[in-house]
Amino acid sequence: MSKFNKMRTKASSYAQKNVSPHNFSEKQMRAYFTKNDFLKEHALILTVFSGILCLILADVWLVNFPLFAGTGLGLLLVSLIIWLLIKTGISVPTDEQYDAWVEKRVEERLIDALDEIGQDGHDTNIRERMIYVRGFILPSTRNTNRYRQQDLLSKVGRDGNQRYSINVYTYFLPAEHQLVVFIFHINSVNHLDRRTQIEEYFYTDIVAAKTEEEQDTIQGDDGMEHVYLTHSFALRINDGNRISVTIHSKPLDHEQGLETYEIPSSHVETTIRSLRWLLRSKKQGQSL
Repeated sequence: MSKFNKMRTKASSYAQKNVSPHNFSEKQMRAYFTKNDFLKEHALILTVFSGILCLILADVWLVNFPLFAGTGLGLLLVSLIIWLLIKTGISVPTDEQYDAWVEKRVEERLIDALDEIGQDGHDTNIRERMIYVRGFILPSTRNTNRYRQQDLLSKVGRDGNQRYSINVYTYFLPAEHQLVVFIFHINSVNHLDRRTQIEEYFYTDIVAAKTEEEQDTIQGDDGMEHVYLTHSFALRINDGNRISVTIHSKPLDHEQGLETYEIPSSHVETTIRSLRWLLRSKKQGQSL
């Protein structure tokens, strides 16, 4: 199934769940990564449960009815205040809404980029020929000096998957003699940052498509720097340049509880296989 068929499938499933990928502000997106109502939510559950329990005891233990009834009503009043504090704060996207927003933005950017090079961005035949890799940007790593540090955020969603404020999508469109590469930086917390790169390479100029490993230093939630092994997808060009994007970072330090950073669906294995087959076939055809 092509990337865009998957996008349409996702879009329809989001619609069925009444999930809208549109109209989230920078403030709401930043709050998705920074706002934490965990303690409030647990306090709400505890006060509601305790309040109901006190009212039950008041009904059963009539001797102490005033005490239990008063305590129960007081706890329920506290739970109402906590609920209002949660609901009246800034509205934060759910994990599904955040994913839908990112997918919608990259789809829009790709359509615009295809139109820019004279292709019909809405032509499904063109889209189905494209392959891609999805990566991310982490704070304190080698390639972060191009971004504002306050824009580099990540979090673990309720489904256990890591999500990132800056996602990098690299698309490849095979042409007869050239490979067209589109790179989109989707910055969810700074909507003015709309970086797009379009590159064209002759197949004979491409040296390799592979994964590479580098040692990196990443600052953890504890404020300390930790050593990580970063896996990147790389398309190497014969002039020494390369197109690279981070797809996985795992800790090398022995401290317990350090995060592993990855995206469940980077599609890197499929992309590398497809690019290697494409490069072999194109180069063999040109040598005949």
